Amino acid sequence: MLSSRRTMRAAHRVHGRLGFTRTPERDRNPLPDLDDITLIAYALTL
Repeated sequence: MLSSRRTMRAAHRVHGRLGFTRTPERDRNPLPDLDDITLIAYALTL
């Protein structure tokens, strides 16, 4: 699993090219007091 911020669109494209898929159920916010720090999750099935 890996995570990146919502604004990291280039990274999202790289994740997809490497075979990672979105796993929205694993999205998280490591700093709940800050709404803009949500990390979106990707997983790679081996």
